[in-house]
Amino acid sequence: MNVQSDAYPNLKKRGPGRPRKPEPDPALQPSPVDPVAPLVTNRHGAAKMLGVSPMSIKRWESNDPTWPRPFLVGEGSQRQCYLIEEVRAWVLKKARDAQAKASEQVEA
Repeated sequence: MNVQSDAYPNLKKRGPGRPRKPEPDPALQPSPVDPVAPLVTNRHGAAKMLGVSPMSIKRWESNDPTWPRPFLVGEGSQRQCYLIEEVRAWVLKKARDAQAKASEQVEA
């Protein structure tokens, strides 16, 4: 039985055995900027975004008043989530503050 037929035009024959998977249609591929990107993340996702441990996030929740406040998703849910934009804004603010402090020390 020949796998390469009109029914499977995107299959490439590679010899005996299983045929290769069909090449995905480029028109069906998602664009680089995904309009359906996630809006929220949990503590582990925020830790992964920032390259720290989830315990660091938990410590910031307790000790850093500028850290974004978590919220619960769903009624009766125990899952705490963060808006990804708030986490990004927090990181950018920390970076700007650090850069401003460094430039003040250089000028002084």
